[in-house]
Amino acid sequence: MSQNEVSNDQSNSDTKQNEHAQNTDNQATSTTPLNTSIKSDESENNDPTKNMSKAEKKVYDAKEKLRLAELELEKEKEAEKERNTQDIVKLLDKKKLLEIPLSVWKNNLKDISDLLNS
Repeated sequence: MSQNEVSNDQSNSDTKQNEHAQNTDNQATSTTPLNTSIKSDESENNDPTKNMSKAEKKVYDAKEKLRLAELELEKEKEAEKERNTQDIVKLLDKKKLLEIPLSVWKNNLKDISDLLNS
């Protein structure tokens, strides 16, 4: 055997070992079940962005901010609706229906009829 053949045999052997190691790693990761249960003490140390790249972290942070902003907007809408409802109920309770401007009647006719029917 020449020196060239020995080095080719060695590189082929190294390549086969690398392929075998990669296949073994892939099999190990694909058959490992994910632990879906989180213990309370683990949840404090569980950072969902731990294994993310910078770009993925930015996307994750942006999605979190958007989700929180949507929740806040929903709360504000509910609070505004509740205030409007309370104002209408106060006026109805005091039987001051004539104090309700016509524009309110037009814009909130369905809400007012629901309140009167309940």
